[in-house]
Amino acid sequence: MLVSDFDIRVSRLFSIMNIKIIAGWCLVVAGLLVIGWAINASYQYFTAKAEFPAVFEASSKKQESALPPQADLNALSIEGAQDYLQNQIQYSVNRAMVDMLPDDAIAKMLNILSWSIFGTFLIFAGGKISWLGVQLLAVRGEKEQKN
Repeated sequence: MLVSDFDIRVSRLFSIMNIKIIAGWCLVVAGLLVIGWAINASYQYFTAKAEFPAVFEASSKKQESALPPQADLNALSIEGAQDYLQNQIQYSVNRAMVDMLPDDAIAKMLNILSWSIFGTFLIFAGGKISWLGVQLLAVRGEKEQKN
């Protein structure tokens, strides 16, 4: 009777140990797969073999501001002349920005930034998942060293 209880306890211990070993290795492999996928996807995106995920999209409507009508500055009041000059400056700045940046440049930069942040998160998360697996395997190693 005493021997059979001991055998049951030992078999339970080994089954629990085997579950921890299997779970530890599964977590290590899963974490490394997440890291590998994030690195591969980043390589594909940054070598232009694939498009970045479109989190941000450029607006399709053109925002053309019309050229302010010509006015006789001598006939305008001071406030009217200031408004007219302000409109002229605003129009010139808008035209310069449109000529300087392509339509979807800001959206592309934001998509690159969003992937970089998400890729960093994936690598960090994969590292933590693998770390949990290593911790499960380390517990097993400590118990074997005690015996």
